[in-house]
Parts: sequence; structure tokens; C-alpha cells
Amino acid sequence: MRSRLDFALLGLVAAGAALAASELVAGLFLSAPSLIRTIGQRVIDNSPVPVVDWAIATFGTNDKLVLVIGIVVVSLVIGAFLGILARDRPGLAAAGFVVFGVVGYAAGRTDPLAGALLPLVAAAAATAMGVGVLLGLRFLLQRSVSPEGGVAAGSRRVFLTASAATVAVSVGETLLGRYLGSRVRSAVIGREQVTLPTAFPSADDTATTTGPAVADTMGATEPTSAAADTVQAAEAPTTTAAEITQVPEAPATNETVPATAETAGTTQPSDATTTQPATTETTQGATTTAQPVEATTTQPATTETTQGATTTAQPVETTTTTTQPVQTTTTTTTQPVQTTTTTTQPVQTTTTTEPAVSGVAAPTRAQIAPVDGVSDLITPNGEFYVVDTAIGTPTVDLRTWTLSFTGQVDTPFSITYDELLAMPLVERYITLACVSNQVGGNLVGNAKWLGVPLWKLVERAGVRRGGTQLVGRSVDRFTVGFPTSAVFDGREAMVAVGMNGEPLPLRHGFPARLVVSGLYGYVSATKWLTEVEFTGWNDFDAYWIPRGWAKEAPIKTQSRIDTPREGNIKAGTNVIAGVAWAQNRGVIRVQVRVDDGPWTNATLPQELSIDTWRQWYLEHDFTPGPHTIAVRAADGTGATQTARVRPPRPDGATGYHTISVNAA
Repeated sequence: MRSRLDFALLGLVAAGAALAASELVAGLFLSAPSLIRTIGQRVIDNSPVPVVDWAIATFGTNDKLVLVIGIVVVSLVIGAFLGILARDRPGLAAAGFVVFGVVGYAAGRTDPLAGALLPLVAAAAATAMGVGVLLGLRFLLQRSVSPEGGVAAGSRRVFLTASAATVAVSVGETLLGRYLGSRVRSAVIGREQVTLPTAFPSADDTATTTGPAVADTMGATEPTSAAADTVQAAEAPTTTAAEITQVPEAPATNETVPATAETAGTTQPSDATTTQPATTETTQGATTTAQPVEATTTQPATTETTQGATTTAQPVETTTTTTQPVQTTTTTTTQPVQTTTTTTQPVQTTTTTEPAVSGVAAPTRAQIAPVDGVSDLITPNGEFYVVDTAIGTPTVDLRTWTLSFTGQVDTPFSITYDELLAMPLVERYITLACVSNQVGGNLVGNAKWLGVPLWKLVERAGVRRGGTQLVGRSVDRFTVGFPTSAVFDGREAMVAVGMNGEPLPLRHGFPARLVVSGLYGYVSATKWLTEVEFTGWNDFDAYWIPRGWAKEAPIKTQSRIDTPREGNIKAGTNVIAGVAWAQNRGVIRVQVRVDDGPWTNATLPQELSIDTWRQWYLEHDFTPGPHTIAVRAADGTGATQTARVRPPRPDGATGYHTISVNAA
């Protein structure tokens, strides 16, 4: 029996050493996959729907951590069985490690961020380490067993010492791999070197808007930004003769005064002689007499073209002769102008060199509930919920990252991170929610997002009539899909690059992600975004659709009680408070019911925006004993959330959030 346990320990140590070797390789090389994570990713992608639902319901946002731990435990258990097998059949046990190396390689090859060679390097390193430790420890263990079946104490101590040393080295390799991986990723990702443009609360969405509205292929209309490329040509402004700069007042001397006329495509006479009679000008009771002035003006025409507009500047030479002292002389030269306007391309009228950033002001006291225990109006980045299918945070190299617009578009294009930041940006408060959120759950949060309005990028691509679905693709191949019409229906939708005043955190999608108000994250909120493809609505189903979730997923009106918590409270007056949300519609009313009493309107602070949750609170006098508290909200359309209780699948949970308390 002792011999079998020793061989099981042998196999367990060998399996641990193999896993540690793969983690070290993953840390040394950025594109090398962690075999644990890639196997876990395949488990997630191929798990039956009931298993996924059970994992989410049981472990919540810790489901992937539990999965990784489970993979490690299962691997160690299998290693223990291979160790027992190695007592009599070492070749077969070594073959078992080779098989697991092949499985790891196959899983690594499915990682879109891994190169072609590094998965093989990681799998080979893990296999070699596992087989080497297996056979080496087996040799030591065999020496400790006497021909009669007994155990030589001295030799066994050598085996145990070697096993302990191997475990220590394996732990060190794992920690070193994680450390090196974080260092390499930080150096390559470059998030710390990113400086986001400054937002100005008083600015508009763009620096200047010109031209008529442009209708997209889906029938929606949006303003055309001058900073973006447009399909329609704008008429160049022309300057009339009345707008020509006047010659300044001159003393009784000969002086040459330049006059500049800014016109679009203006043709001026090359020489002009103007004789101006005396005029009298009265200003605030003072009379100024201008003497007859004979002015001879010679104007060589010079033409300058800037951004599609033609500007003509003519130096004006004016000779003034007077026969008596003049206190004030005003000479105004009016010249005939022939204006010819020719526009061959859209005219950009913005004159700023920095991108326009439309910001939002910080919440005021009138927008924040004066109650302890209620969720923050703005969720800190570190507390914002994280739900995705990625086992580990994908590593994105800014030096090579691009965002592409493809599919059924007229002009496919790609844009770099720097080009994205150079576009006019907007800053908006938007609440995101996960479809897996249970009634009263915490898979919802509100943040200030900075990004490029999605319609501007889509307009540049020019969606064809058949491109009725926008598909967002992540660098790890995760996909979402929602109607293209949502880009143009007036809701807030952006390619976000910032969150709460800083570049997107890595786990929230750096360098860029989709943020769309009013749609659950599983159909809209692609993190680590790398491609936006336009397809037909029935031509493609995104990641979660074949797994039993609805294809259309507007966020439902929901409300939640944050305080008091379930359990005991003091009898007497207590404050009931929480948050309610109905993105893209807004919350206009929240009502609370205690026991079987009437629904009572709660106090609502001022609305931050229709795209964000709204805090609410209500005081209630609790008598001693058990009580039940329920809450419901009404959205901007006047509709009250349904009382019907439904689970999250297929398109979001419904029902009133209800808690039980005991007043004492």
C-alpha cells in the first residue's frame, strides 16, 4: 500500500511539474499560450448549456477561477493514476504524458493570440518536464524498495526530498512565469503610456458641424461631422464686397496699407482707381469730416487654397494726398467682386488642431441620494462587474492593433489606436447590465465612458442595405451581434477608449470596446474589440445565440434594494434605498411596498441621464417583527416593470426585488 501511495505521489508531482513548465513558457513568450487557460477556454466554449447555467448560478463571476482550479486538480489526479501505472509499466505512463501534451498543443493552436510555433514549444516543454520528473523520481523510488518488498528508509528519504524539491521548483516556475508574463504584457500593451484627450463639459460632440444631414441605409438620419469624411459636398463660403477689410484711418502722409479679401474662388481686377468724395460720419454726437481723397489702388491677385476653399488676398496700395490738415480720415475701398465658387470635395470647417472632446460634468448633489448604503452613482473601475468568456485577459499589442470595419460596406477600412484617439470624442455616463443578472443582482454598473460615436465610424464605412446586423469581434474571437439600426436610432453607442477618466482597464477591454446603451452586454459590449463586421440579420449568430439566448436583447426595466440588507434591523424609522435602471428610456418613478401595504412613491434625485441608473430612497417606520419589502420602477415610456418572475434565460430576468427583514 505504501508503495502505491508513493507512486501516486510520484505521478502527482510529475503532473504539477509539467503544468509549471507550461506556465513558465507562457511567461517568457508573450504569444505562448498557457495550457491550463487554453484547455479551460475550450471547456467553456463546448460545455452544455445546463452546465454553463449551473456554473454561473453557483459561482457567479468566480466561475472561471473555479474552472481553472478544477482543471489543475483533475490534471494532478490523472498524474497520480499515471504514477501508479508507472510502477509496472513506465513506458505506458510516459505515453500518457505525451497524450496530454498533444491535447495541450491542440488547445493552444485554437488560441487566436498564439503563434504557430509557441503552442508546440509550450506543449513540448510540459511533456518533457512531466516525463523527466516521472522517470527520475521512479528511479529513486525503485531504489528504495528491497527485493523482498520492504522499503529502505534512507533511500525513501531521498525520494521524498527530491519530490519536495520538485514541488518547490514547480511553484517557483509558476510564480516566475506569472511575474514575467505581467512584465512582458505591461511593456507590450503600453496602457501606462496612453494619455487620453481632455474632455470639456461645454463642448459639443464635434468642433464644427456643417452640411445637410446624411441618411444611412437603414433609414436613420444623423448629423454629418465636418471632422469625418462625408459623402456630400458642402458649399464653400464666399465673401462679398461688403465683407472686404476696410483700409484703416490714415494720417496726412503717404502710406501703403494692405487690405485682405477672403473669398472662395474670387477674381479681382488687377488695377483699380477709386475717387471718393467727402463724406460726413456722425458717431455719438461727434462729427468727423473726411476730405476728398484720391486713392490709386493696384492689386496683384494672389490665390491661396486651403481645405477645398479658395482664398484671394490682394495687397492694396493706397496713396492719399490732402491739402489741409485732417483730424480724422476714413478711407473705405469698395471693390467690385466677381465670385466663382467651385467645390470638388467636402469642406472641413473645423480649425482646431486638437480633437474636439465633448465631456460631461461631474454629478451634482441634487443627483446623488443622501443615503448611506446605496450603490455609488458612478461605479469605481475596481468594483465594476466583470463577465466574459475569457479565462485570462487577452494581451493586445498597441503597435500592431487595428480596428477594422468589414462586411457589407462600401468602403472597408482599418484604424489604429492613435487615429482613433485623434477623432472627435464624446464622454457619456452609461449603465451596463449583464443578461445573467438575477433580480436584485450586482451584475450591473454605471461608468463615464469616453469614445468615438459609433455612427461616425459606420458612416465612414458606408453600410449597404443588406448589412442589417453589426457583429463585434474580439481579439479572442468572441462575438456579439445587434441590429445596425441601433447605431442610428439616437441612443448612445460608441467605441470606448476610456472609463471613468482613465484608459480602459485591461479586464474591461483595453484598448477599445463597444458600449451601447439599452442593450444587454452579451449582444453589444464587445471587449478587446478588433473588428466590426456587417452581415445580414439571419446570416450570422453571435457567440451566445446558439447557446440558447435571445438574439434581440433590449435591457428590461429593473430596480434593486441596496439597504437595508436581509436580516435584522432596528424597529422604528429606517431608510429604504437602492437603484433602478431602464437604459435608453430613463426611470421616472420608483415605488416601494412594505408587507401588504400600498405602493409608495420613493424620492428620486435628479436624473443623470436616461442611459444611467437612478438612485432612490424612502423612509419607513417599521414596527417590531418580520417584514417584507418590495420595489418596482417605471421607465420613461410610463411602463412599470413586470411582476412576473422569470429567470435570466433567454433575454433577462424579471420580477420585483423582494427582501425580508426582522425589526427588533
